[in-house]
Amino acid sequence: MLKTQLPITLLLLSVLSLGCTEAGTPTNTTTPTSNGSTATAVGINGIHTGEIWTVNPFSGSKRFNLQTSQTVKVSDGLAYPTRDGSTFVEVFVDHENNTNCILDSDNFSTFNVRDTRTGSVLGSFKTNSDFSSEVRLSPDGEQIALKIAQASTDCEDSGKNRRFSVFSKNGEQLYRHFDESVVSFDWHPDGRLVFVNVSSLDANRYELQIESTPGSHMFDTLLSWDRASDVTGYIGFRVGPTGADAVIEEVIDSAAGLSGVKWRDSRVRHFTLFEIANESAMFVHEDGNKPRVNAPAFSPDGQHILVTEGYSQGSVVFNATSLEIDSFDFNPALETDELGTFSVLSAASQHMSYIVPVNQKLQPMPPRQYSANIRPVLANQGDGVVSTVLFEPLRTITWTPVID
Repeated sequence: MLKTQLPITLLLLSVLSLGCTEAGTPTNTTTPTSNGSTATAVGINGIHTGEIWTVNPFSGSKRFNLQTSQTVKVSDGLAYPTRDGSTFVEVFVDHENNTNCILDSDNFSTFNVRDTRTGSVLGSFKTNSDFSSEVRLSPDGEQIALKIAQASTDCEDSGKNRRFSVFSKNGEQLYRHFDESVVSFDWHPDGRLVFVNVSSLDANRYELQIESTPGSHMFDTLLSWDRASDVTGYIGFRVGPTGADAVIEEVIDSAAGLSGVKWRDSRVRHFTLFEIANESAMFVHEDGNKPRVNAPAFSPDGQHILVTEGYSQGSVVFNATSLEIDSFDFNPALETDELGTFSVLSAASQHMSYIVPVNQKLQPMPPRQYSANIRPVLANQGDGVVSTVLFEPLRTITWTPVID
């Protein structure tokens, strides 16, 4: 049985991560239809299809099918897929006693590149160097990008000097950046590396760099911008499927500036790869609370973004016959009628995950009006039970096509 989890707050562009119970099912709040009918799984999330991949360092990695509401456990480790979902890199961290000192030969991290459909291992290697939580697998599944520490003989230094690096799927180091200025990164759909770094001339200025050609490790500056006064850092940079736009999470709470921290006070921006500005905010929150929008994820066609909003209270009115969302009620009381319409309750201090179009400007969150393109993510539990779904932003969230 699914249950609801704590919320996440909405802001400029944003994203989510799949919250799961220990059994691996999506967390949510459930409500039956008023006439006892069962809403069909197909169409429960409207026109949206595909699978949402989530990573939880405590319960492993899973993918949630938007049409069938089925959750499949991918790995007990941390799994990061390619854009098409056909391949993923699986990471197992085996650090004795969870200490930062990982120099002992018994403490290491294992990287396995696997075929999603068959589970077969396509490449594997181990390292005893500490690395950051953002890991990106290249579109062809051949290379792994991450920030990893230089090997050290001193435990106090083992987690320091994490530099942006690229490894082959079998562990050959192909590139290591010359300093620690890279803060977030991704692969362009054409196989080029793209990253955000702090300017060497001004610590408050950031640059977007792109590889000249795939594998050249020569980078050109696409654009630069000054960090807003309330921003303490950037994480979660993702290039869209078309290669023309991107999203990034702006962290505004210095105490929660790590991507592994849950419910970061952050906002997300959507921008083209050639222009970024403070007014490029995609979503706004209107009640004065700090934004808490995390881990943005593009849909496979690049037309929508998955987001989680953290301060909403109320119920989503869902029509079991048309499979359409009729309205959002800010009174968290359950409502039903005789026409087969039922509410999916979002309890006080809870949150929901939403799908919104990328071209939506200054969309209030939670949405004041739903449509075919602006709607919460739902799950069909069977027997007339439908639930809202939340995605916890503990690690990277990825939206891929359905993997058979």
